[in-house]
Amino acid sequence: DMETELGRLRGRAEVVGLSVPRRVSFDLRGDEVDLDEILGVAKEMKAAAPPRPKRVPNPRRSAAWWRWLRAVRIDGTLRLQNFVARKERFRDVFLAVSLTAGRAEVKTLRGQGFGGTVTLDGSYFDFGTTPFMWGARLRLGRVDTSQLLGLGGPALAEKLKALATIRLQVVAPALGWQKMAPRLRAQAGILIENGVIRNVKIHAKITNKAIAGLMGHRGEINSFRERINLGGLSVRVQARNGQVRIVEPLRFVNDEARARLEGDIGLLRGDLALYGSMDLLPQTIEQGTKGMLVTERPLPVDLSIRGDGDEPLVEVNNLNDTTRALLGGIFGVKKDSTVPLPSRDVVEQQPGPDLVPLPGASPLPKADGGGER
Repeated sequence: DMETELGRLRGRAEVVGLSVPRRVSFDLRGDEVDLDEILGVAKEMKAAAPPRPKRVPNPRRSAAWWRWLRAVRIDGTLRLQNFVARKERFRDVFLAVSLTAGRAEVKTLRGQGFGGTVTLDGSYFDFGTTPFMWGARLRLGRVDTSQLLGLGGPALAEKLKALATIRLQVVAPALGWQKMAPRLRAQAGILIENGVIRNVKIHAKITNKAIAGLMGHRGEINSFRERINLGGLSVRVQARNGQVRIVEPLRFVNDEARARLEGDIGLLRGDLALYGSMDLLPQTIEQGTKGMLVTERPLPVDLSIRGDGDEPLVEVNNLNDTTRALLGGIFGVKKDSTVPLPSRDVVEQQPGPDLVPLPGASPLPKADGGGER
């Protein structure tokens, strides 16, 4: 047993070379670690300590530290029953790490958190490259998005309440965002179930002159929705050369519409080049027209979306077909006709097939996820 800054830990630890450690190994267990408390105490101690004189950079010391980092070998595991960070509690945490030839790797990090499961494996930070390179592979299984977004503050936590399954793989240089974005390579699959989006501001501009003329205000759409139900959403994307490409269409369905989108989004400026289709459900049309128009079938609309996230430019591509479908709904439709809600098979889909390893990333684990090392 040993008392550490992480609390009481049990197990074994071995260090070869005391003055300059050459090899470190450990296998430790703990009951509970509260990182918030540890960091809070450390911050208080730092604030209470007398100011230290500014250290003059020592090139020899820095060179010696880098030589040691590339020479030392670290391999260990840590098991915690409870772990608290940013006021979020994780249970049954298992961590396996290594450092060899200047490459630090998280072999496995898994546990129960955010209301679901969290797995981070095959992730690394390579000190032996210029610039340094890092990679991560993350899987979140049916997590509560409000708990996940709560890491960014309570206001963000209230934006989306849903169950999310996310697979993410990233390889990138350790640079500032402006330099990193063009060289970042990533892919992700996202599945969201039974969601509610709150306090949504919608701002867009219709570019079709005929529709814009009917709408007035130059075809601008400005609305605020306190609540939007989201039955399901799925998408798979890839990022390369500063662009995010939708490789499996973004599909979403709720009680107002169902939609499918494809295309690209710029990483740096958020430039939009999207196209797809949307079916407005009969009950949406009836509510939007205050009962003046009732249709039997969903209203199909083909869209192109350009511009940026601040002011998307929306163009209806099938204006004639949409008009005919809309006019067809005016005549011969009974007020009491009922239309079933759209199929929600999208909710049952997985967020795309297994991700293919990115160049420079660690091999993907086997299907069973592997066991403790």
